[in-house]
Amino acid sequence: MRLKKIFDLKILNSNKNKLLLFITGLFFSSGILLLLKTQIKIFIQDKSVTVLSKVEDWRNRSNPKQKNVVIIEEKLLIDDDFVAFTDKLVYKFGEKISLKVITNDEVSINVGKVNQTGDFEEIVPDSLRSFSSPPYPLYSSFDGIISPYEEVKIDSKKLGEGWFSVNLKNSSGEYIHLPIFVDPPRINAKILFIESSDTLLSYNPAANLYGVPNNYNKNLDKSITTLVPQNIPIIYKQMSFDEITKEKDSWDSLSCGDALLNADMVHKRNLVNLGVRFQSVSDKFIDSSSALEGIDVVIFGSHNEYWSEDKAKNIMRFIDEGGKVLFLGGNTAYRKIYRESGREWRHGEGLLGDKTFNKFINNYLGTYFTTPDFATYASSKVIDAEAIRKYFSINLKPGQIIGRGTKFPNCSDTIAGISGHETDKLTSESNGFLHLAKGLNKNGGADIVFKKFKSGGQVLNFSSLSFWHNNDNNIYLIIKRFIKSVK
Repeated sequence: MRLKKIFDLKILNSNKNKLLLFITGLFFSSGILLLLKTQIKIFIQDKSVTVLSKVEDWRNRSNPKQKNVVIIEEKLLIDDDFVAFTDKLVYKFGEKISLKVITNDEVSINVGKVNQTGDFEEIVPDSLRSFSSPPYPLYSSFDGIISPYEEVKIDSKKLGEGWFSVNLKNSSGEYIHLPIFVDPPRINAKILFIESSDTLLSYNPAANLYGVPNNYNKNLDKSITTLVPQNIPIIYKQMSFDEITKEKDSWDSLSCGDALLNADMVHKRNLVNLGVRFQSVSDKFIDSSSALEGIDVVIFGSHNEYWSEDKAKNIMRFIDEGGKVLFLGGNTAYRKIYRESGREWRHGEGLLGDKTFNKFINNYLGTYFTTPDFATYASSKVIDAEAIRKYFSINLKPGQIIGRGTKFPNCSDTIAGISGHETDKLTSESNGFLHLAKGLNKNGGADIVFKKFKSGGQVLNFSSLSFWHNNDNNIYLIIKRFIKSVK
């Protein structure tokens, strides 16, 4: 599948006549062609690249190094005759979900989910629908898909809460898997699992299928700022636990190297096996200052990289009021987001220079991502056996190896231990953290840290993306006793 890029007065596709016909129909409703071919190209160029600067709300929230925010808006034709997307990723319970389809074909649609135990459930059975939308939609990095589409409404009340997969299959057997998340109508549990919805938006694997830009794959814009609009294709295949044990790597859901929904599914399944009762909420949910009222423990999964300032402040306040926070992954709080109606901004590479996040990282997180051992994997060794005995009642020896290998035999050739992929280390200004263990990666490895606050609040941070591969019962016991210990 190829992408037609429109810029620099060139249309990069062999079928120019077909593309120009589409563009003509898109921008002209009179049916009479009044512009010459060259004029059309100039018009496309003028409308395709827009420089947006001086974003005042962002400038007011950013540190001096990051104030020069420039966005290049791209408009791209998606060279595909089967495109589907929802109006957004995260929904409040009760909101209508708008599924938008662009194709001229019959499409089978169903909705399923992978539950907390890692099993697949069918929520809405297959139904066959006919669509007749013009193919090759236009994508704007500022507004999402801006071409005509046909819509299917889904009632979120009939789905429930959590992650769901909207699955579409056309007459040629091509599949599209669209993730959506529905926040709960009310919180009944004392433990919250924070889903990395903002991080999924940034790594959006639709870049591989449709060529639409994400934070790591851009065409024109090479800055450290990204705009993520609504109405964009978000592609991710959610797998059951059994599927992960069989599959290796694929572009839409990296099995062994995953650090998104499927990795978090494994974490949640482990929590269930430990007897932990919890509810899942989106990143956006905890932007609210009242979201953590009545909560005892907050758990972050494999890869919660993208943070709003409100989220960081609310987590700090939660710990200061006696709450416990468990970080089951790494690369935490590495980039900053700002939400506005219809889109989100992403900016930065490391937030240690930001006043709010510097406080959060050094005093509440303890470790931070560094690159030297990127994409390497190793087990860990115990550093502070006495602290592990004191706080978790587990007798380990200094230098004892923990977290060897992986629980998935199909990943054993790649994953050597719980310290890997991206790892976080104690910073030079980390304040009051006990260094429980360290990864044996050649260039550093993940630092496992623990801190108990005067308020009674606690933080346990495993600092590694590959931690979801853990198969060490001592580590599971540490997690269980951290969650269930009395404040």
